[in-house]
Amino acid sequence: MTLSSIMVHVDVECSGNTCLGAAVNLAEQFDAKLIGVAAAAVPWPYLAQDQNPRLVKELNSGVTKRLAATEDRFRRATKGIRRVDWRSAIAETTAYVLQQARASRPTCHSW
Repeated sequence: MTLSSIMVHVDVECSGNTCLGAAVNLAEQFDAKLIGVAAAAVPWPYLAQDQNPRLVKELNSGVTKRLAATEDRFRRATKGIRRVDWRSAIAETTAYVLQQARASRPTCHSW
């Protein structure tokens, strides 16, 4: 059996690496490309930018920092993997992960 790519959802809210660890092991075993995907959205009550643009900017900054920390966790876990890719966005998590799954035709996912 060959796997060319494996996509794993890396949860922004959870620092546990169980699924990520499993995906790393599979990528190493099959010499597959490992694609990490994460998304986080600004809490819905604050989406109306015309009401308080400063607050929305601050919330976006917080989400961006959480996504960066999640990417850092992914990069540390995949240090020994030859082919890795990272995808993230400020977006609704399920919709974004599904969009990326359709685009990359994954072999492994965490949800």
